[in-house]
Amino acid sequence: MASPLTDPLVLLLDSNGEPISGGSATFYEAGTTNLLAIYSDSSLSNALPNPLEANAQGYLANSSGDPVTVFLQDQLYDIVFQDASDVTFAEIDAFNPTTGFQSASSILDSLSGLTATANEMVYFTNPFTLTTATLTSFARTLLDDSDAETARTTLDISEVVVGTVLPWAGQTTQAPSGYLLCNGQEVSRTTYADLFNTIGTSYGSASTTDNFVIPDLRGRTLFGTDDMGASAASRIGTDGPGAFSDVTLVGDTGGDYQRVFNSFTVDNSAVTTGAGTTAITSVNGDVGSVSIMPPSMLMNWIIKT
Repeated sequence: MASPLTDPLVLLLDSNGEPISGGSATFYEAGTTNLLAIYSDSSLSNALPNPLEANAQGYLANSSGDPVTVFLQDQLYDIVFQDASDVTFAEIDAFNPTTGFQSASSILDSLSGLTATANEMVYFTNPFTLTTATLTSFARTLLDDSDAETARTTLDISEVVVGTVLPWAGQTTQAPSGYLLCNGQEVSRTTYADLFNTIGTSYGSASTTDNFVIPDLRGRTLFGTDDMGASAASRIGTDGPGAFSDVTLVGDTGGDYQRVFNSFTVDNSAVTTGAGTTAITSVNGDVGSVSIMPPSMLMNWIIKT
């Protein structure tokens, strides 16, 4: 069985409503670049050229320039429409000749049978049928929201708070939109007013009073501030820059680390280990602080602006 593309004719028009003389329509097997045969009769005995060109009036026409009704086989087509310069201006994917463009008429018929009242919304139950649903007060409020921030408030979705520091697995040269890399950079107090109002000058002095300094977390991990909430827990020392310098990676679980000191003081003259008693011998060696880091992965720190 054959179905017409439209009944009776196809007219190509540009965005101004003018006929596209010399345009064309190319018919492919859906999802491929294989051309499919098209016909001028329902018995599929008179083949038309493919691509099929438009005449001077913009109608798809046969080789004589006469407008024709295009009949298609009962299978899915991809149809590409081009202008006289072979520039594509429209495409139809997986066109079904059985339903064709009659769907627009079916939709209008379905719409005309509806009786809508206040606070109702029209929606599709299938490609050609519409019905109505009552909008709740919450739904109406959400539809009235003019921007994403207002919608988040309606949905009670919290935005990331300005000043929040997060690990980020992206590139090291550019933070995502709405964030800055925590690399000690100076930024404008005006451009990042919300962030400046949150952290102020807590992380260093800028070269100009127009700027402020972002926390510098290069090569740093984070610890909870010892006096968080103004009450000191006395669990950690200085939390300023350099407090945890000279960090040395020990290695994987079970790894060993040794270091020689000029002096080493313990409460007793020996240390008891699982294997027995081990003496501690003092020898000349290097001097310095030691930090032991667990197996780690390097990643960027970013701060919400």
